[in-house]
Order: sequence, then structure tokens, then C-alpha cells
Amino acid sequence: MYRQWDYDYKGFGEELRLARLIRHLIQDEVADAIGVSRSTIWKMEHGGYCSPLTMFKASDFLGVDYMKYNIRPSAEEQMTREEI
Repeated sequence: MYRQWDYDYKGFGEELRLARLIRHLIQDEVADAIGVSRSTIWKMEHGGYCSPLTMFKASDFLGVDYMKYNIRPSAEEQMTREEI
């Protein structure tokens, strides 16, 4: 299990924001697509903590390489993602 401080939140957030802006998307559009609130997207982009599954969904939607930031959903979270 990975601890909260093992993640590079700031670097991930900056890349996530850049990917969103390149695609000319607003935070509301990304939030609706992955099923979270706009404030969660803002928090991720500014280096705040959120669940690894939410980070995984956002990176999957925007095409960001989440593995280089050490973001790995737990086995339980991965099962939830596969059911969707």
C-alpha cells in the first residue's frame, strides 16, 4: 500500500492542467466526464490530495502518464474501476 506522501501531487497537477488546457476543456467538462466535482479537479491541479482512483480516472481521461508520479490505485480501487 502506498502512503500519501509517496505521490508527486504538484507535478501531477501541473501536467493534468496542461493536458486539459491543450484540449481546450474547462474544469466542469473534465469533472462531468470522470464523475467528480469541479472543486476536486481544481484541488488536483493545485497539488491537493484526492483518492488515487480519482487521479487515475482523470489521468486516463486526459491521457496523462500517471505511473511516473507513483499513482497506483489499490487492488480494491482497481476492481471498482473495472466494474464501471
